Amino acid sequence: MSKTAAVIPAVALSSVALVSIIFAVSTFRRRSRAEAASCSTRPSVNDDAITNGGYQSLIGNTPLMHLPHISSLLHNNVKIYVKMECLNPGGTGKDRAARRSTGISLASLACTRGHGIIVAMPDDQSSQKKELLQKLGCGVVVVKNCSISNPGHYVNVARRIWEWLNVERRYDDYYWNSVMKTSKEKRTNNGYCTDHLSSTPRLIKAAFMNQFENLANVNSHYTTTGPEIYTQLDGNVDAFVMSAGTGGTLVGVGGYLKERWYYERTVQKEHRLLQSQCPPKIVLVDPPGSSLYNKIKFGVAYASQQSEQKLRRHRYDTLAEGIGLDRVTANFGLGCESIHWGDKNAFAKRLEDVTKPQNLQNTNISSTVQSKIIDDALSITDQQAVHMAHYLLSHEGLFVGSSSAMNVASALIVASQMPAGSNVVTVICDGGQRHTSRFWNRYFIVDEWGLSWPGEKNDKSILDLLGIQTRLYNMKRVCNK
Repeated sequence: MSKTAAVIPAVALSSVALVSIIFAVSTFRRRSRAEAASCSTRPSVNDDAITNGGYQSLIGNTPLMHLPHISSLLHNNVKIYVKMECLNPGGTGKDRAARRSTGISLASLACTRGHGIIVAMPDDQSSQKKELLQKLGCGVVVVKNCSISNPGHYVNVARRIWEWLNVERRYDDYYWNSVMKTSKEKRTNNGYCTDHLSSTPRLIKAAFMNQFENLANVNSHYTTTGPEIYTQLDGNVDAFVMSAGTGGTLVGVGGYLKERWYYERTVQKEHRLLQSQCPPKIVLVDPPGSSLYNKIKFGVAYASQQSEQKLRRHRYDTLAEGIGLDRVTANFGLGCESIHWGDKNAFAKRLEDVTKPQNLQNTNISSTVQSKIIDDALSITDQQAVHMAHYLLSHEGLFVGSSSAMNVASALIVASQMPAGSNVVTVICDGGQRHTSRFWNRYFIVDEWGLSWPGEKNDKSILDLLGIQTRLYNMKRVCNK
């Protein structure tokens, strides 16, 4: 395929993305005033954007959108909702943690503050992400995708760049105050002086964001995303389903939802009766080759694709970007711990304890109820993600990326197993406009990855493709017996 030919569908799909996102928002806003007033999914007015303004004031408070068509596929009165994190100003939920981590979101925020940014990223990311980072003024370092144990892993490269910048600063005072000052004095004595040497430049101060291990990541979702979802559904969240990169969103939201459920049930039962009689089910969505699925299912963080003889073109054997890992990070690890529930701030206290020395941690546990935040895990194939993405575009008007497609596919599977009347929530992480060179590129999907393009060969229903139809049929047979 020529370069010229490849550009045309990319431009076309970008325009579709714009239309689909506007459609999602306008559909939400066209409701009647009476319906909108009674709808708990409507976001509140962001007064901070009006009062203070600026990029940061637009972060968060995203709408929660019901997927009517996909929900109706199951005929069990289970509603599937998506938290539209793609409507943050940076087009992604990573805006919430942008003060301390993530590439595009941090770069967008830094533009308003005059900070410089260097981003290290693996070579399996879409070209649109790299180009956007460069347009935002970032220095971009692209490295081969490999294991975290490899010095060439992008996290390790970023850490070395940070260390190099900070080590080099030690010599700046000596260089400018001694070497250059002496040189200037000698030149002045010889009858000439250079004005550009008359002042010492400002020294560089670098910080390593370390988004995988930085617990500010999970805390940002515990304090914002979780409360928003809880409020928008009036506390009636029966399942939260999401993939994990750092694990910050999954664990932060899951921790808040479980904390609130246990607190409402054990402390405030006399004030209100929760519709859900069971704590919200928190489910991890994992792509092929990631070890997190096995960590949740079997307690071992390993995947067969990580065997050196089986590695394909990149580390995780999946076309999904930004999700799946071969290790347990500090953020994700919190979701694998047993938390003592019942206290109003049970998870917040555990989060605070993690940052304390062991001898200062809270040992006065008042609750005997304990469980892990993450309850279960699902593995979604690349082919299933491709089909779900096309299905979302044609039936719900949403143009999404690979991780969002996996989220919705898993939400549909979980919804098929939930009691009637349940609410299942997942997240639309970002739009498909950043994925036109890979996930939404037919040549890449069919010729490079060996998958089928929806509508060309496979005429199965989306329920069949996800294995839901077979599961429902088997359940019906068991019930009839």
